Amino acid sequence: MDTDTKKRLLSSFAAAEEFIQGKAGKMGDVMKKKTGIFYMTVCVFGISLAVCGIQADGRQNTSESQEEIQEETQKTVTGPPSDNEELMADALRQSYYEGQDKRAFGMFQKNIFKKLINDWTCRNLKNAVWSYDSFAAYQMLDGDGNSLSDKELYYCTYCADEGRCGYIVLAYDGGGLQRISSAETSYPYDLDSNMEAVLAGLEANGIDPASARAARVGLTVGDNIQEAIRITDGEGHECICYFGKEGVSFEGSSGF
Repeated sequence: MDTDTKKRLLSSFAAAEEFIQGKAGKMGDVMKKKTGIFYMTVCVFGISLAVCGIQADGRQNTSESQEEIQEETQKTVTGPPSDNEELMADALRQSYYEGQDKRAFGMFQKNIFKKLINDWTCRNLKNAVWSYDSFAAYQMLDGDGNSLSDKELYYCTYCADEGRCGYIVLAYDGGGLQRISSAETSYPYDLDSNMEAVLAGLEANGIDPASARAARVGLTVGDNIQEAIRITDGEGHECICYFGKEGVSFEGSSGF
């Protein structure tokens, strides 16, 4: 109980006692006792209310303080991405989507090519939409990292109703686009759509955040082509992030 509260309670007792003494001088002994009991009861009741109010305020302040502490703790535990993660994500996006600065990107969006490309890939799909933000340069590589094509290749994904997704690989020759390959996938084979998983996998591969670069590739292994992202940095580190049926995965060094 603080000093001010103590003073208020003592004042209440003094006033009650003074009132009782004044009444006693004018009344008989019986009335003195009854009046004294009544006014003392009133004082005790008032004091009890004051104490309860103080306790309630204390409990409310304590509860609010605990909630504030929990909120601050939650912010600390689930804080924003680290500076290294943001730096690496920006570096990967900048390199991976460089193809959007090329003439092929503008041609890909022209109506005359939209219909042709839809006939190549989306004829049997409902409400297929091309994800132009996923447009990227594409490399066809062998197991040693050597290019298997001398053409200018590009890549883009699409999504349609019922969760259907896919992609197309195109060759650009300066005057037109030619279909190289296309396929349906269980999720978008795209960097930004899988950025969280990509960043998590890179932590174990020693990639330098400041100089990280990413490229969309198709790796020929025997008779199969594995769709992937090749990631390198300025210090000579590199790794491959594969697009699997259930999600992306890393299989150590690329070996290039």
